[in-house]
Amino acid sequence: TDKATFNLVAGTRVLTITGIERGIKVDKFVLTDTTCIPTGTGDNCNIVAPPPSTDLPPATPTGFKVNSVGNGEVTVSWNPNTEADFKRFAVRFKLSTDPDTSYVWPATDLTNGSYKFTGLTNNVQYDLEVRTVDQAENKSDYAVVKATPTATGSSDITAPSTPVNLIAAVNSNTVNLSWGKSIDNVGVKDYIISRNGVQVGVTAATTFSNINLANGTYTYTVRARDAANNVSTAATITKTVNNTLFK
Repeated sequence: TDKATFNLVAGTRVLTITGIERGIKVDKFVLTDTTCIPTGTGDNCNIVAPPPSTDLPPATPTGFKVNSVGNGEVTVSWNPNTEADFKRFAVRFKLSTDPDTSYVWPATDLTNGSYKFTGLTNNVQYDLEVRTVDQAENKSDYAVVKATPTATGSSDITAPSTPVNLIAAVNSNTVNLSWGKSIDNVGVKDYIISRNGVQVGVTAATTFSNINLANGTYTYTVRARDAANNVSTAATITKTVNNTLFK
């Protein structure tokens, strides 16, 4: 309902209107100066709209929500951006309990309205965020949701492969174990080491040292485990410790 009146100097062919804020809809222009009515070729009355601002931020993504949570992953979505100078979306995440300096940016050039965060730790809460970037690299505020990935109800029922090339080396009263990596359809979380049927260690590495052993013969097993707690069959090796050989 707002109106503005402009007086044109005789002979003016272009009216440039400034000061219109970005995002304000202009319904129509009405020319009432009859001396500016076109009378022939090349004698036109033109109204030039202001160019888009290059220093105002784009709109913050709307409709940002969690679509699903799974084993170490969260899928989110948001509404498309329809601004003429839209360029891309950028997403980031951090643990909800961590400071703002700990953000990770897994994707900064998205043009669609969805993303799957992967490689997350189960049973801890994350801040998941998305913002808009325009052609001039102006950035919107972040839209934020919180989510907690979980292995509960995971469809992953495939166990990792058995650790390969298990080797045991004796050094005095210590047995040093090493093996090749297991393979899993999602990813190996760690390895479980047992001695004579009793668990003696868990490690994400492919080496383990069992120290302060008495003389005797020991059977070691190494099993791989994934995030859904599927456990592989065991790689097995037997080794004898005899401290008198090192004295």
